[in-house]
Amino acid sequence: MLTFYLKNPDYDHYWFFDDDGTRVFSIAQVSSDVYIGTEAVDKDLFIRVNDGGSVITALAFDASAAGAATFNSNITFGDGHTIGNDGDDNLTIASSANENIIIDSADDIILDADGGDVIFRDGGAEKMRLD
Repeated sequence: MLTFYLKNPDYDHYWFFDDDGTRVFSIAQVSSDVYIGTEAVDKDLFIRVNDGGSVITALAFDASAAGAATFNSNITFGDGHTIGNDGDDNLTIASSANENIIIDSADDIILDADGGDVIFRDGGAEKMRLD
């Protein structure tokens, strides 16, 4: 049986969801910040949405992997930049028009291509190849 505590006498700004006495989920308000979380050890948090009539997991947090996040599809930033999949299982990092992609490191930058080639292109045309 699912039990919902809207006002827990021990915690003024916490809302708990218990299932047969086991705390499974909480929502907390601390200093005007809102926290949503699982309460059981190593249980994951899934954000699901209805996409055109099909329920999908849009985002999953893996509690046993320190909260590693898995997105179901691309990540789009507010200014149009994306990190995602090009449809052929290739990772893409794309910027908006007239904006740069900057890779900056205080140490080495390593490109490791197990296919053997590192290819530089401009507008789709190959400009340089390292093999």
